[in-house]
Amino acid sequence: MASFGALPFEEQLARIAAIASEADPRPLLREAGALPDAEPFARMLEALDGRLDELEDEVAAAIEALSDAALQHVLAREATAPVAALLVRRVEHALSRWPLSRLMALAFAARWLRRRSPEAYARVSARAAQALDAPPRPDGARWLLFASGCELAALAADPRWAEVVRVTVRAAIETLARAPKSISQANAERLLAQRVYADRGHFLFELLQNADDAGAARWSVEVGHDRVLVRHDGAPFSLLDLVGVLSIGQTTKHTAQIGFFGVGFKSVYEICARPRVRSGVFAFEIAHVSIPRALAPRPARARGRAGSRRAQSRTRTPPSAPAAAPGEAPADSGETVLVLPYEGGVDPAALAARARAIPPETLMTLPRLTSIAVRGPEGRSSGWHEAREDAAGGALVTLESDGEARRYRCATRELAFEGPREEGRAGKSAVLVAASIDGDGAPRPLEGPTLYAFLPTAERTGLRVLVHARFDVTLDRERLELDSAWNDALLEEAGRALGTSTRRPVRSPRSSRLSPPRGGTRSRSSRRRASSRPRCARSPARSRRR
Repeated sequence: MASFGALPFEEQLARIAAIASEADPRPLLREAGALPDAEPFARMLEALDGRLDELEDEVAAAIEALSDAALQHVLAREATAPVAALLVRRVEHALSRWPLSRLMALAFAARWLRRRSPEAYARVSARAAQALDAPPRPDGARWLLFASGCELAALAADPRWAEVVRVTVRAAIETLARAPKSISQANAERLLAQRVYADRGHFLFELLQNADDAGAARWSVEVGHDRVLVRHDGAPFSLLDLVGVLSIGQTTKHTAQIGFFGVGFKSVYEICARPRVRSGVFAFEIAHVSIPRALAPRPARARGRAGSRRAQSRTRTPPSAPAAAPGEAPADSGETVLVLPYEGGVDPAALAARARAIPPETLMTLPRLTSIAVRGPEGRSSGWHEAREDAAGGALVTLESDGEARRYRCATRELAFEGPREEGRAGKSAVLVAASIDGDGAPRPLEGPTLYAFLPTAERTGLRVLVHARFDVTLDRERLELDSAWNDALLEEAGRALGTSTRRPVRSPRSSRLSPPRGGTRSRSSRRRASSRPRCARSPARSRRR
């Protein structure tokens, strides 16, 4: 009789259908769990969902032996309630027991558990917080997976944890560098990274969004003759962030943050082959889209507060460490710095012009950033700063630059969607309508992009006011997804907000995509302004646990 693994899939399914009545399904369960193709094993779990309690030890052993790709396949499938409950238990156990040598699998498992069972994820996070607040135990490195970048930096300055953090970070980079990846997967990642975005300067917007997700208030870009330097003052990298920038579809962001697809950082490969990242305890270069290489630390600044943990950590930098390249941050700068050496005939002047063309209105649609600065290869600097004040009828926002100011009256509503949403996508969104006004408060037409999904899209609304919400967009972020009930509901809510943005809204002669409220999708709305989460980098407390 042919082995189970050698059967055609249809015959495997027939064999699986009969397994529930077998006295001892364990041998077949073990055989299915050892196959590179995880689908038969996942189907077998469903066939045995009435017997999973008696088989849990066998299932647990099979799950632990799954490859990273097979584990992801099993977790990503829709499952019956008994199978889903078992998977939650096994993933919770894995996150508390598996070694960091399985970092890629642990990162995906953590992301899955946070979305599938927030209660179970909270239990694991609580155990991690307790472990990280105490002196390190022999298995303590595992819990660093749950530390935010701010927490990692604080632990690296703690004499009890400093060596554990250093060794763990180095081991994580080496583990990910040696992670097996097929040629086809590597080629697909490279193709996706280089061909998704038609605009060669789109990476600037993606890095703006990444900074905002990190809680940054200030973002700057320096376009040089041979490279681009991007800085922000948000939270530094965590171990989960390290996995995220090396993978596609492994975003570590939660629904309160902006990114969803997990491909945004890959846009830097439009201009660069080997980006360098210096952030918190991390310093690494990325080769071939997904292979990290640890870099030597930069010397820390000489002065610090005497006796502080941060000052103590500076003394650990070896005297022989190379000096920071011009513009790159030393070890204690508190900034995240991304260095992008040019590859493939980049025009610095054109890239600087593209950076200066970032609409300053983006500061209104990104919830945390308040300033953007650009420096070009010729040495000229420019930038914008956002100032906000509450006023009757909505907030007044002023965008200021040297010799120029733009003023807006803003109306914000919030939509709570009652329809179905894909797992990982938000079900609530603030909806912003901002009308440009002159010095006397009278409305005037808005030039430039008018429809934003945190970043400007290529859509044209036919209005001369800015509309922003957490729209579902295409992968390149240029267009709204068609046939999206969520987008329809947001556009309807924007139509309601339009009436409160100004007494005299200015419309173009073209027809508007924003229709008046109509029946259909049900929603609950309010005029409550969306709250901003404080930047983790500003506090040593565990306020940004993922």
